Amino acid sequence: MLQGSEHAYTLRSKTTIVQLPLRVSAHSTDGWRDLIVHARGAGDVVLRATDSGYPLSPSMQRPATAAELQGSETLLTYPENQ
Repeated sequence: MLQGSEHAYTLRSKTTIVQLPLRVSAHSTDGWRDLIVHARGAGDVVLRATDSGYPLSPSMQRPATAAELQGSETLLTYPENQ
C-alpha cells in the first residue's frame, strides 16, 4: 500500500499474495478505508489498517460479511471473458 503526498509516494505496508477482486469497504479504521481481498483458502476477507499498515497475511483475517461486500466499491477485478 502506498501513501501519496504532493510530490511522492511512501510505502505504508506490504501484504502477501491476494487474488482479485480488490474492494474498498465503506468502513474506515484509523483514517484508512478497510480493504476486502480474496485470499486463497479463506475467501473474501477484510484487511483493517493499523498503526503499522495493513495485515501481512490476508488468510489470517476475518471473512467479509455479505453487507460489507455489498457496500464496497470494486477497484480491480479480472477482465471479463477470461
